Amino acid sequence: MKNEYHTLLLDQPFDTVLATAKTAITDNGWLLLHEINPQQILAGHGYHIPGTRQLFFFHPSYLHALREEDAAAVMEVPLKLLIQEVSAQQTAIRYFDIDHHFEGYTENINSITAAIKTQQAAVLTQIQAALSH
Repeated sequence: MKNEYHTLLLDQPFDTVLATAKTAITDNGWLLLHEINPQQILAGHGYHIPGTRQLFFFHPSYLHALREEDAAAVMEVPLKLLIQEVSAQQTAIRYFDIDHHFEGYTENINSITAAIKTQQAAVLTQIQAALSH
């Protein structure tokens, strides 16, 4: 599977994790481009699921750098966090493995994807740190 992902399981309520994730994204210089609420969308069609959000984000400098080095790699932008309520006190964050996500493009983007991976890790670290208090 090309887009392998990781799961971060947190012992915190969904709304707390969602708010913390949004803050961590913007605090780390990323643009929060869009939020999709599958829970609300499905409820409008008679389906009920636990809390679920998709947060789409990226950084303009990385977008520009990818475009300059391998324009086709822009296809992989933006990044996404999938936040899912597991129980009243547990929430999962799922996110793409950057090495696999940008696999198959020219080696010219390796330093860019390494920087993206580092910054994505900073967001996740901030989320964990904020929720461990």
